[in-house]
Amino acid sequence: MASAWIRWRETKDGARLASLQWRDADGRVRSEALRTSDERVASVFLEAKRKELGSPQRLARSRHTSVREAVEGFLAEKALTTRPATVSQYRKRLNWILDAWRNLPVSRWDRARYVQFLEGRNWSPRSIELQTAICRQFIAWAHDTGAAVPDFVAGYKPPRIYRKKPTTLTAGQLDDLLAAARGHNLEPAIALASLAGLRLAEIKAARWEDVDWAEELLTVRGTKTHRDRLVPMTDRLCDVLKRHRGARTYVVRAKCGTGALKTLCRHAGVPEVSWHPLRHTCATLLFRAGVPAPTVRDWLGHATIATTNIYGHASRADLRSAAQALG
Repeated sequence: MASAWIRWRETKDGARLASLQWRDADGRVRSEALRTSDERVASVFLEAKRKELGSPQRLARSRHTSVREAVEGFLAEKALTTRPATVSQYRKRLNWILDAWRNLPVSRWDRARYVQFLEGRNWSPRSIELQTAICRQFIAWAHDTGAAVPDFVAGYKPPRIYRKKPTTLTAGQLDDLLAAARGHNLEPAIALASLAGLRLAEIKAARWEDVDWAEELLTVRGTKTHRDRLVPMTDRLCDVLKRHRGARTYVVRAKCGTGALKTLCRHAGVPEVSWHPLRHTCATLLFRAGVPAPTVRDWLGHATIATTNIYGHASRADLRSAAQALG
């Protein structure tokens, strides 16, 4: 049976706009932007569409008989295109909602309840933003599939996130860290992060068969963007990998713990960093060497240039040079 409903979305400017959605006779979801934030106007359009379709005033039918079943359906679809660790994060955060509201009728799930749910947790703005984004994805999926899930985050705006400048090492500090790590089981991992810009998951997945010694190229697989990429290996990286080369399958044999990395940082006399700042360091050094942003994007495996530009921050030395240019 055909059905119609209103879906609310929030623009970048914080405006709340309505879209009219309905399910046609073939079960496909159709949508029309109403470009209004007035609920009364949206309800007029909704009533007209329901009369046109001859549908009852209720949510579309779905094969999911409960919200928990709908969550499982949503996660099953996510698992087809998303990494298991990410699906696990989605499951955990959606289950927090289900467990907190298990005795609450679905009809009473609204923004006020969601704000109350957040207030009961001592979360950072980043965690609140992530929780809200996951809930919005689930609600959008539920509406698209006709599951009876109210939009309990409609109009909610997470707190502003003040992003700190990414932590990086200077070229000299990186030299000191690599010198301190020489011969250590973590040396290949440190070199792959700082000299090739690999993510930690990519470091752990790197195999010797992915190393092309003749062309001095490394094939990076299982990336966050689900696309393989080729990364050129510097002479220093080649030297590190050759010294640790063995008959085993994976390049890195050590457990890449953050504590062990910070211990090496202390021995080297450099700021204590975790694994991702070493990737930041690689990007920053590439930018300071004059490498164009599109090339850095492809090197790091970013989906968009906007993500790459986060790494292109100016160092204190860069700022001093700019100041001297002004006299």
